[in-house]
Amino acid sequence: PIPIEYAPREPEPSVGREGRITAIGVYVGVIGLTTLIAVGEVLVFGGQPNWIAGAALVAVSVAAAIGVRRKDDLTAVFAPPLAFLVVALTAGQFNGAGDSITSRAVAAFFILGYNWMWIVGATLAALVIVVLRRRRAS
Repeated sequence: PIPIEYAPREPEPSVGREGRITAIGVYVGVIGLTTLIAVGEVLVFGGQPNWIAGAALVAVSVAAAIGVRRKDDLTAVFAPPLAFLVVALTAGQFNGAGDSITSRAVAAFFILGYNWMWIVGATLAALVIVVLRRRRAS
């Protein structure tokens, strides 16, 4: 028989450079954890989601950007704004949002506006991490 030659395998990337979190994992993790923390903040302290939910958003977004797979790394940049939109539409509706759809939409709008610095900060932090990881990988 004729011997079969195999092409050499590419070395497996290290976990630190490649990451293991999928795109779905990033969305579920960032949106889920931020929403849970925001709900807890609203239930314990009352009012609207504020700095605790914002700090959690930044922390979870940074962790997701560090741990995401290379081919899914842009999801880490898109997840923070979506996460706080979900927070505004869920936890932000607990206290004093009113009964009409218009008052609930206005409440969500003002929650997003009041917490813009957390949303932008988390998105920029994730973007910087993704860009640095891409530059390091090439």
